[in-house]
Amino acid sequence: MSGGSSAGLSFCREAGVPEGKMSYNEDRYFLEMMHNCIHTERTHMKKTIIRFLSAVLAASCLGMAPSVPVHAQAEDSTAIRILFTHDLHDHISSYKTMNADGSVSMIGGYAYLAGAIDANRNDNTIVVDAGDFSMGTLYNGIYETHAPDLSLLGAMGYDAVTFGNHEFDYGPESLAASLLASTDTPAVLSANIHFTEDSDSQILKQAWEKKGGAATKIVEKGGVKIGLFGVMGDESESDIAYPGSITFDDEKEAAKTAVAELQQQGAQFIVCLSHSGTNSDDSKSEDQLLAKAVDGIDVIISGHSHTTLNTPIIENGTVIVSCGCYGRNLGLLDVQVSDDSVADYKLIPITQDIQPDAAIAASIADYKQDVQSEFLDKYGIQFDDVLAHSSFSFDDVNTSYDVFGNSNIGDLISDSYVYAYQQAGGKERAIGIGAKGIIRDDIYQGDVTLSDVYNTVSLGKGNDGLIGYPLALVYLSGKELKQAAEIDCSIGRIRSDAQMYFSGMKYTYTDSRFILNHVLDVYVESEDGSWRPIDENKLYPVVCNYYMAMMLPSITALTRNLLSFTLKDADGNAVTDNSSIILHDQNGMEVKEWSGFMNYLESFDKDSSGVSMIPASYETARDTKTALGFNLLTYFHNTSKVGWIVYGILAALIAVLWLIIHLIRRQVRKHRAKKAAGPQGAL
Repeated sequence: MSGGSSAGLSFCREAGVPEGKMSYNEDRYFLEMMHNCIHTERTHMKKTIIRFLSAVLAASCLGMAPSVPVHAQAEDSTAIRILFTHDLHDHISSYKTMNADGSVSMIGGYAYLAGAIDANRNDNTIVVDAGDFSMGTLYNGIYETHAPDLSLLGAMGYDAVTFGNHEFDYGPESLAASLLASTDTPAVLSANIHFTEDSDSQILKQAWEKKGGAATKIVEKGGVKIGLFGVMGDESESDIAYPGSITFDDEKEAAKTAVAELQQQGAQFIVCLSHSGTNSDDSKSEDQLLAKAVDGIDVIISGHSHTTLNTPIIENGTVIVSCGCYGRNLGLLDVQVSDDSVADYKLIPITQDIQPDAAIAASIADYKQDVQSEFLDKYGIQFDDVLAHSSFSFDDVNTSYDVFGNSNIGDLISDSYVYAYQQAGGKERAIGIGAKGIIRDDIYQGDVTLSDVYNTVSLGKGNDGLIGYPLALVYLSGKELKQAAEIDCSIGRIRSDAQMYFSGMKYTYTDSRFILNHVLDVYVESEDGSWRPIDENKLYPVVCNYYMAMMLPSITALTRNLLSFTLKDADGNAVTDNSSIILHDQNGMEVKEWSGFMNYLESFDKDSSGVSMIPASYETARDTKTALGFNLLTYFHNTSKVGWIVYGILAALIAVLWLIIHLIRRQVRKHRAKKAAGPQGAL
C-alpha cells in the first residue's frame, strides 16, 4: 500500500491473507497510515560521522591500524558487477505492457530474464534480489507446494535474496512450507528478522535455517570478498498483512551490526538487500536514511517502493539503485572496489528480443502445468483462457498511482463486486467499494485472458485455503459511508493505495476545508438509475473484499471514535461471526475477488466469434469524486464530526483570545484613567 505498502481499509497495496485465518496487522498499518496523514514530515536523521574507513586510514598513519582492516583494498582495476532485481511478484511468465505510442507488447518473464543475466554475467558478478519475489500472478496457486518463484531464482544463479512483506501474505507457516518446497534455493538473508518462541515463528525459523537462511553471507568474486546482508524497513513491515509472531528489529541498528560482522570476516565490499524503498521526499526515503545512518555500506539494492532509478542515488558514499517492479528491467551496476565509484549503471529492458534460457523456459512450462492441475482445474478454467476483448487500454496503474481522482479500472472492478453479489443471489441495489491498493496490474487493449484478470486482483487467500480474497457483504449506515468518502478524500491523497472506487455511490468535496472534513454531499444510486442524497440513518448493502471489511471496525478504536464503523447484517445487528459475511456461490464456494471479476467480464455482450466485449463506456472514468470550489455560503455544509471538533476548538481559542484582549484593554483603560486623574486622585 511497493507492496503495504501498505491501507486501515485494504488500502494496502501490500496486503495478503493467511490460510484458514483472517488475522491482520491492522493496528500497525492503520496507525502508520494516520501518522503519514497528520504528520507529513519526519525528523531528519542526525548527520553521520566520517566513514570508518577514514578512521582506519588515519590510524594506519599512526601505526595503529586494526588487525582486520575495513575494506581491505583490492586491485584498483577490480570492479564488482551486480545484476539485480526486486519486487518481481511472481511475474514468471511474460506479460503485457503499453508502449509510449499506445501499442501493447509482451515484456518480462523469467526465461528472458535468465537470458539477460547470462548475457551480462562476468567473473566478478553477483546476482541478487531485494524482496517481494512472490505473490502477484497465478503462480501463487503453487506457492506452498512448489515455490516456483524462489526455485527459479536459484536455478537462474541468484546468490542471495531477502524477504519482502509479500512473502508473508499467507503467514509465517505458509512461508516456511514454501521455503522447504523450493529447490536450488538462493541464500535468503535477513539481518533484522526477529523470531519468538511461538510455534509459527519457530516453524519458519527452522525452515529458513534449513534452507541456508542467515543474517549475512560472504561470496568471493574476482578475488574480492563481497559481504551481503538483507533488511526489511519500517513501512514494508507495517504492510505485512499476516506477520503472526514475527517482528523485525530496527533496520539501522541491524545494519550496523551486520556491517561490523562482515568487516570482521574480511569483507572488502558490502551490499545491502533492502526491502525499504526510496521516496521523492528525502525525509521519508528509508534507504537514503539507512545510508546516512550506517557507514560502510557500499551499495543498497532498494526494493518495496517499486521505484525505477535511471541514475543511482549517492548518499554518505553509498550507491542506492532500483530497477522497477515485475522483472520489467534487469539492473546492472559496476562499482570500483577501490573507491566505490560507479563504473557503469544501466537498466536492461527484458523484452522478447532477448534470447530466452531454454532450461528455465522448460521449468516454467512445468510449473504452469502444476498451476493448472493443482489450482485451476478446481474451477474448470484454463490459464490462458480468453475471457473478453477490449478495444482500448485502461488507466495505467503504475504511472497514475499517486494521482487522486477517478479511475476506469476502479469502476470496472467495483462494478464487478456488485455483479458478483447479484450472481450469488443478492436482490438489493448494493454499493461496491474497491481500493487502489488491490489493483496490481493493468487491462490492455486486445484479448483479456484469465492470467491478465488474476494479475489485476491477485492478493489474499480465503478461509477455504484457496488463493484470492473472498468478497464480503456488509451493511453500513449512510453516516458510515460518508466517513468512508472522507477517508478516501483525505487519506487517499496522502497515501495513494488508500483511494477507494465506488459503484452505486458518488460524492462532492472541496479542498477549501481541512482533513476529514472535505466531503460535502454523498449520493447513492437507486434501482431506476437516479441519484439520491444519502440517508445517514439508513442501512446500505456494501460489497468489498474481505480484507477491507475486516479493517473497518479497527478504525473506531484507532481514531478514538472520531470515525466509527460497525459491520452489520441486514437487520442492523452487529456481525459476531466474521465468516458469515463472506459471499458464496450456488455451489457453496467462496466468491473470490478475481473470480467475480472474471465472471463480470464474461457477462458482456459477445461479438460474432462469441468473445465478450468490454463496453466502450468504461473507456472514460466515471465522475464519482467531484471537486467543487470555495463557497462561503456552503462552507459549513454537512460538516463532519472532525470538522465540528476543530471549529469548536478554534471558536474556544478565539473566545479566549478575545477575553485576553478585552481584559488587557480594560486594564489599559483603568491605568489611563488613573494616570489622567493625577495628584487630584489623592485628595
